[in-house]
Amino acid sequence: MRAAATRAEVVDQLVEVGRLAVERGLVLASGGNLSARLPGGTEFVVTAAGTWLDRLTPADFSVVTVDGEVTAGAERPSSEWKLHQRTYRARPDVNAVVHLHPQHAVLVDALGHRIRLITLDHAVYVRSVGTVPYHPNGSDELADGAAEQARQHDCIVLSHHGCSALGPDVGMAFRRALNLEEAATATYRALLLGDTSCTFPPEALGGLRHDPPQPGNRPRGAPVDWKLEVVVVPVTDVDRAKAFYGDRLGFPVDTDHRAGDSFRVVQVTPPGSACSIVFGQGLPQGAPGSMKGTQFVVADIRAAAEQLERAGIDSSGVVHFEDGRMAPGPDPQDADFASFVFFDDPDGNTWSVQQGRRATG
Repeated sequence: MRAAATRAEVVDQLVEVGRLAVERGLVLASGGNLSARLPGGTEFVVTAAGTWLDRLTPADFSVVTVDGEVTAGAERPSSEWKLHQRTYRARPDVNAVVHLHPQHAVLVDALGHRIRLITLDHAVYVRSVGTVPYHPNGSDELADGAAEQARQHDCIVLSHHGCSALGPDVGMAFRRALNLEEAATATYRALLLGDTSCTFPPEALGGLRHDPPQPGNRPRGAPVDWKLEVVVVPVTDVDRAKAFYGDRLGFPVDTDHRAGDSFRVVQVTPPGSACSIVFGQGLPQGAPGSMKGTQFVVADIRAAAEQLERAGIDSSGVVHFEDGRMAPGPDPQDADFASFVFFDDPDGNTWSVQQGRRATG
């Protein structure tokens, strides 16, 4: 699909995508919703409430401003209109959002596995996958969580619900949705075969051709988003570290890649985190054990301490600040950012765990 130049062209493209999405089993009945920014950038069209994506007509779309006001078309937009509106506000370069309910993507995420990019198409079009914890459909929490993930990812899994795929036009957004589900299906099949590490070669990612940047869509003088992608943990024994972070802590292993005898990279991602942990051989890193105080945030500090105990990992137990010193037990008021657990990995790298319910959504 070429980029649409008029409202009529935008709607025609969304109608076609709706038909194809149902035909390919990516959504059923009145599930899912589609949108595209209109020329000028201040309004977008979105499917109306109760519409079936394979039966769309031009009358089945509402026109909504990026500030959330319905200005034309169907009176009642989709209950998920906020999901689209807040993504457009967070990403000026995005001109289309495809929200579907792909079964493999939802299942792999619900089982606690990270969707792996295995083929060249997965790496080029999906690039990375964000996740949002479950929130009710149509809620502010879901819309805000998706918009935050959209700052870093073009494909976002909404846990136990569906996905959002973003693009500079309708065609690219749908292509990403297709490749996300294909990547999830490949991940599911790999898991059935007992494989937990197969992925696209990490060292080849930097040479791939992605969409060119579109600086014209960013307001002049707007700050650049700086997204923390990985934390490199210096370790002595890669297998021992993999067993600690993957098996004992239970962090899903995204990749374990070797290139010759002198290079190996292992990546794990803590559940719910947009930032991954990397360790290995031949990586730029400090002395093993030199990382101190890097911090996790959890919603329940007691549950985190119990998980460490069950894994046989020594920790400080739950502590809190009192009169400028650490005291045993959680904060008496159970306030956010006031209770901690500290633990070390086998190399002596120190982690801090802090309770912060507001930060974890």
